[in-house]
Amino acid sequence: MQDWEKEIREALSQLPLRPLREAEIVEELSQHLEDRYEDLLVQGYAEDEAVQKTLSEFRQNEMIRDLRGLEHAFSEPVELGQEPRSSLTAGLWEDLRYAFRMLLSQPGMTLVVIVTMGLGIGVNTTMFSSLEMLAFRPFDFPNQERLVTVGERQRETSFARGSVTPGDFADWQKQNQTFEELVAIKSSYFDFSNASQPERLSGNFVSAGFFTALGTHAALGRTFTAEDKKISTNQVVVLSDGLWRTRFGADPQIVGRSVKLNEEIYTIVGVMPKNFHYPVDEGQLWIPLSPDSSDRSRRDHYLRVIGLPRRGVSLTQAGEDLNRIAVSLQSEYPDTNRGREVRVVPLVKDATRGVRVAVPFMFISVLLVLLVACANIANILLVRAAARQRDIAIRLALGASRLRVMRQLFAHSLVLSGFGGFLGLLMAYFGIKAMRGMPQDFSMFIPGWTKMGIDQPALAFTLVLSVLTGILCGLIPAWLGTRVELNQVLKNDGPSILSVVQRRADIGPPEYDPKSL
Repeated sequence: MQDWEKEIREALSQLPLRPLREAEIVEELSQHLEDRYEDLLVQGYAEDEAVQKTLSEFRQNEMIRDLRGLEHAFSEPVELGQEPRSSLTAGLWEDLRYAFRMLLSQPGMTLVVIVTMGLGIGVNTTMFSSLEMLAFRPFDFPNQERLVTVGERQRETSFARGSVTPGDFADWQKQNQTFEELVAIKSSYFDFSNASQPERLSGNFVSAGFFTALGTHAALGRTFTAEDKKISTNQVVVLSDGLWRTRFGADPQIVGRSVKLNEEIYTIVGVMPKNFHYPVDEGQLWIPLSPDSSDRSRRDHYLRVIGLPRRGVSLTQAGEDLNRIAVSLQSEYPDTNRGREVRVVPLVKDATRGVRVAVPFMFISVLLVLLVACANIANILLVRAAARQRDIAIRLALGASRLRVMRQLFAHSLVLSGFGGFLGLLMAYFGIKAMRGMPQDFSMFIPGWTKMGIDQPALAFTLVLSVLTGILCGLIPAWLGTRVELNQVLKNDGPSILSVVQRRADIGPPEYDPKSL
């Protein structure tokens, strides 16, 4: 038997190995070099030629570099019989280096996996960001969680109506005992005359207390006061931020100027913040809804009513209070108010009722897309792990723990999911941007449509989803890929160093290079 130890120890001298660890590696590699030497003798090589060829193959491989990455974490000397204490930071760094080397070894497969992950994560992030605004946070004013929508319902038919008559609203506003503010809104269009460029604008008549109920203030100037609701020859108007910028050039001296709306002169008293849009996203101005004592109709339903209950007043108490008034009106106006009751619903719930119905189905559908993507990726990684069974078996045979190898496979999966999450975030950004570009005639009546975007909750969701995707995709390949029968796997493949060198280009660099074995 040839003495290979001197050559092996000389190569291992570059590594900070513990004596026991070095002895284990020397013994293992000596046996495999001896097997290679005997194999060459069988093939007809002379003894000297077989020794030179075996040593040449050993010197040309990259085993020492790969061993350096693994053994660096165990460089602290320990006594015989004790378990080595590894550095967590060094171990994680080596796992990441290994993961990136694996990515670069097969760029085609890496690209397919990242794009597949990106599509699954991107669809879910787009859905989360959209539904977060459309279904749960559609408005940008402070009191949106306290506000309620007040409507009518026929007792006999349970027919619910969102609009209210001027007469009923006036009585509710005067007689209620549970609301800080009860306000009415009437949407309309206004002919805006600006020199030679007339324009038709969407806007709203709002009753006193509208901005107070919402809890919002003007960004420039003021909102309405109690005096503004009185009909006068010089009426007032509050502009949206968009109208102020597009039609008035964001003039900071705009307050006090006059504009002509519907052939009447209005004085601009304020400009609202950029993100304020209520009751519709494309509303461009607000004008006081002045009470008209002659308009007490109880048949024409054209007012939308919202209310701000007093603190400590429940939804049930507010409804009972208004229904008490409704019972009185049924007796007083039987021709119009017979069977007419009041329904009180949280503002956000009422505004998002259509979207919330679809939320479970939409999330289930996009989660199924993600699960399909994870299944495909897991299958790819499992096939790759199966192709590398001999590499894994060699690592285990040389003393690497199964947990250590699984951790490296997990690191590979998590790095892939990190790139996939970044790609998914880009896809979500451009997807939401495309959605927001839909025609205003469609989007203006959907609360929260203009607010959709990638915010902090969306970023946190994408991060968590990326980690979970990496775990789901890497769990089965890591578990099954490390369940190998060492004797059977090592026996089925010959000890040829050159054959393993050839295979290395296909399966990527292992932590313990099989070319040395």
